[in-house]
This record gives sequence, C-alpha cells and structure tokens, in this order.
Amino acid sequence: MSIRRMEAITHDVIYSGAVDEVALAISRHCGDVRATIRALLHERKQLREQLALADIYIGAGFAHSGSNCDCL
Repeated sequence: MSIRRMEAITHDVIYSGAVDEVALAISRHCGDVRATIRALLHERKQLREQLALADIYIGAGFAHSGSNCDCL
C-alpha cells in the first residue's frame, strides 16, 4: 500500500467524526490487511483461552461455595 493511501486511511480515522474501527485497525498495521486479520485472530485465541480459564475458576468457585453456604 502506498504512503498516500495510508495517509488517506489515517486521515479518515482521525477526522471523519465517528471512529471507523475497521480503518483504525488496518491503519494500526500500516494498511496491511493480512497483518490486521492475523493480529485479530491471535487476540481472539487469547480471549477464548482467558474465557475458558474464567469458566473453570468460576465454576469451581460456585461449586465450592454452594456446598458450605449457610448464609441464608
């Protein structure tokens, strides 16, 4: 992608009013759409792993606290 095209993307992101999240993501990777997709897929994988761990910890916490709870 040429520098002139990159400047147009950055200009649109900064000055167009509402933030265009797609243009912003692409501009963060210097206009490289494949790098943008690669980064988003990597972030998605990390979030799925974090959610899986949270599910395990929350499930174990509820199971443990529910067995001894005499707060009512």
